[in-house]
Amino acid sequence: MHYLFDVDGVLLKSETWRDYLIMEYGLLPDDTRDFFNGPFQACIVGKADLHEVLQPFLSGWGISFSVQKFVNIWFETESDVIESTFNFIEEIAGSADSLSIATNQEAYRSTYLWENLGLKDFFQKAFVSSDLGVRKPLPTYFHRVQGELGVEPGQIVFIDDNKANVDAANAMGWRAVHYKDESSLKDIPRG
Repeated sequence: MHYLFDVDGVLLKSETWRDYLIMEYGLLPDDTRDFFNGPFQACIVGKADLHEVLQPFLSGWGISFSVQKFVNIWFETESDVIESTFNFIEEIAGSADSLSIATNQEAYRSTYLWENLGLKDFFQKAFVSSDLGVRKPLPTYFHRVQGELGVEPGQIVFIDDNKANVDAANAMGWRAVHYKDESSLKDIPRG
């Protein structure tokens, strides 16, 4: 089996950055929505540079330090691992044909997660939307990943916390599991 794990919400705890922005800067989701629903979306598919599109927003958010410092805090804040998932990965590592990540991620953070957080120590490949130029749940994303893996759909096990992504993977014939919490790990096919 070729296992593909989503990052945020499956490997890493989600919402930690949102909570940090509220606690440290008083920035509610409505305050940052124009950025995350706007220019950031182009970063996710590799069509814009995070540092460039983020810069104009910082002063409006009351942030007086550099984009690089802001990004460093962001990436460090959103790096809390879900230990039960990594325990599961260690259990199946010996019998899996491959272990990969499949994530909608902009380029700087994907590099940070792979290199600095050490995802490269657990996974052989990273299928990142900013590298592929397309994001989940679009069928093109799944076609490209399957093409790179070079295997039949039924040999792919995909774990994601987003139901739309799971549905799209199932439509491709993948064995997709909707990760809701730690108890979802028992639903993942083994061997």
